[in-house]
Amino acid sequence: MKKKIKIILFFVSTIALSQTNNIKIDYTFTKDKGNYSVDTPCILWFNNNTVLFETLNSKIGEDPEKVLKDINSEECNYCKSDKPIILRGYDESVYKKYDSQNLLYFTQRIVGKKHLVKDSITFVWNLLKEKDTILGYACQTATTIFRGRKYTALYTTELPVNLGPWKFYGLPGVILKITTSNNEFSFLANSIALNEAITIDINQKIVIINNEYEQINWDYYVYIANKKFFDTKKNNESQDSNVNIQYHKPIPIKLETNIYFQSEEEFNKFYKNKSKRP
Repeated sequence: MKKKIKIILFFVSTIALSQTNNIKIDYTFTKDKGNYSVDTPCILWFNNNTVLFETLNSKIGEDPEKVLKDINSEECNYCKSDKPIILRGYDESVYKKYDSQNLLYFTQRIVGKKHLVKDSITFVWNLLKEKDTILGYACQTATTIFRGRKYTALYTTELPVNLGPWKFYGLPGVILKITTSNNEFSFLANSIALNEAITIDINQKIVIINNEYEQINWDYYVYIANKKFFDTKKNNESQDSNVNIQYHKPIPIKLETNIYFQSEEEFNKFYKNKSKRP
């Protein structure tokens, strides 16, 4: 019975894809820490069975310059520290082709080096009865657990295309909002454009990404991202004790908490057995 459901959903999505040539969705990715939030604008492009999701330059609050001045002032509302803070930005691209099943690629800079990570994901969704409306589209609710976090998604079958922000997909419609259970991270659609002329060549952009980024697999990414994080932290702390650098692991690792090592000791203990190293 499950196989039949999957076949039907794939058939419906295929029909929808043939009727909807181009889709562009503007999202906002929000990291909410309670006393402050960081918003990052994102764009999802869909054209010719190819999906490209990009985060744009990060912005903090409504006025980045003001916030940065506040952070480095004596009346800092964002931290309790007598040292200036250096913030790290966030940018990433994720792309997927519909004939690739659960395979996707995402970009990530690790200590300035560009990596293209090959990832394989299968989501298991629990469809719920709760409904809402986003941008005039009737939405239904679904939940999933993905790499250590529980998510609640709002998706619309009025756009019956298997699309979603970041790595998310697998529902019989476009995901317009998805939030972690603690509301710390969320993606929310701000606008949707259908069948308009695509202003970028998606395939050409993917070719550029493939040429500029070193391709690695998921296991190696987990290892090298954590290792470089702890190495850089140790190196900078030993060189300059007058600057309080706020070290942040890449957003994918923060979202995917089951690969997030809390300490260097925990990391070294896990990889002590060389057979575990990718």
